Amino acid sequence: MVPDGPPRKLPTWRRGWTGSACGPPTGSPPSCSPGHCWRAERRRSPKATAVAVFVLIEFSLVIIPFVFLQVRRRARRRTSQRAQDWLMSHARQLMAVVALFADAYIVISGLERLLT
Repeated sequence: MVPDGPPRKLPTWRRGWTGSACGPPTGSPPSCSPGHCWRAERRRSPKATAVAVFVLIEFSLVIIPFVFLQVRRRARRRTSQRAQDWLMSHARQLMAVVALFADAYIVISGLERLLT
């Protein structure tokens, strides 16, 4: 189905987001498009290696803590109980810190809107 009339213009804030998320940034040379980089014959091996290393790192971030949780069960129970006791004894201070950070963010963003 072909839309009638001129193409709809996106708001300014969405133009940059869709351009960078779906392809190269606006105004960049066509040689930096993802399709061009993957089609280049001499660049395939380093990119495949980089992807494999990235996947290995991501899996290790999950597997290593899981192994420690299974191997040291008694120590895990003591540590988790100690952490739970500390969190319960410091709950008010933690809520106050979160509220202060949220308020600071609101004040800074409000000042930014006023000054721009």
